[in-house]
Formats: sequence, C-alpha cells, structure tokens
Amino acid sequence: LIHKAFERGISPPGDPSTIPCDEAQDCSLSEFRLLRYWASKVNKLIVVGDSWQNLYNWRGADPRGFFDSEIPEGHTKVLEQSYRVPRRVHAQAMQMIGRCEGLEPVVYHPRPEDGEVDHACYSMRHHPQEVTRHIAELLQEPDSAPGRPKVMGLFTCAYMAYPLLAALRADGIPFWNPCSKERSNFNPLHPSKGTSTLQRIL
Repeated sequence: LIHKAFERGISPPGDPSTIPCDEAQDCSLSEFRLLRYWASKVNKLIVVGDSWQNLYNWRGADPRGFFDSEIPEGHTKVLEQSYRVPRRVHAQAMQMIGRCEGLEPVVYHPRPEDGEVDHACYSMRHHPQEVTRHIAELLQEPDSAPGRPKVMGLFTCAYMAYPLLAALRADGIPFWNPCSKERSNFNPLHPSKGTSTLQRIL
C-alpha cells in the first residue's frame, strides 16, 4: 500500500495543509519516501522522533530516513534537555544505549537531580508477591508530599499487569490507573459504574 501510494502519485488523504509524523523512527525508508512526496502537496511536514528509540527494524523501520530527508537548514530542532530523567538514571541509560552500533550522536542532558537506580529482578508472572512486598516497602518511605508516598508501574501491554494487580488485591494494597479510569480491573476503588468498593467499605 505504501509503495502503490507513491507509485500512483496519490495525494494525502483528507487534503490536509499540515502533516505531523510522530514516532518517525518507526518509519521505513519507503514510508519516508511517501512522506517526502506528500510534503510537496502540503504547506508543512513536521517529523518528530528519536532515532535511538528505533525498535521496529524487523518491519523495515530505518532511522536513516531522519537524516536523508533533505530537511532545509534551520528547520531542525533537537530537544537536548530532559525534564524527566535524573543524572544517575541518565548515566545508566547512556551506558546501555552505548552498546548499540551505528547510532547518530545526539546531545541529551539529564535534569539537575541525582535520582537513584535500583536493580531488582522479579518474575511478574510467577512470583508477583515479591513485587508487592517491594512496593509495600517503598510505600513506607517518606515522600515529597508527607503521608502520600507513590509507586508507579509501567507495562508494555495491559495484560502484563494482571498478575501484579491480582497480587495487589490479595495483599490489600490499593491501586489505580488515572489514564484508564473506565476500566474497573485497573481501578477497583473508582466508581466507574454504580457503587465503588470504597463506598461499600465506608
């Protein structure tokens, strides 16, 4: 489909004036070629991405499209300052990414805090109780907001969190997902439909 759209000179769907392309490091060279063609049909093409986050080589993604896109001088902006990653986490990440070959060098500064890196290997599928014990310990530590420590879990896909959610329920540790409030399995205390568990307890 990508090849045919370029080969037949098909215009951008919807006749847009601007085309934004996010996560552009996941585009193949054929997709970049189509984007460059479409750029000739619109007022502006905005390409955003991070070549260091290229994860889809297996389906043809090639970050070289970033650097071979004939971007006019003065139209490139690099976000050099991170506002999320502290120094120690930044150093660990840079050490890991340094093992990869063929990456274009970029300037990337951490935020001005030390932060902390802790290595812990758990089997989320087979022994989620070990994770809940660690979470319970973290919840006892002081937080910037007194009396309100917080722990966040990140998962690639929702189903990967299910063993941990079951273990949290079994251990009586409350949890919620502010990004998916309508999902009761991620928000057992939220009244998405009818009466919440919290209201029942009260």
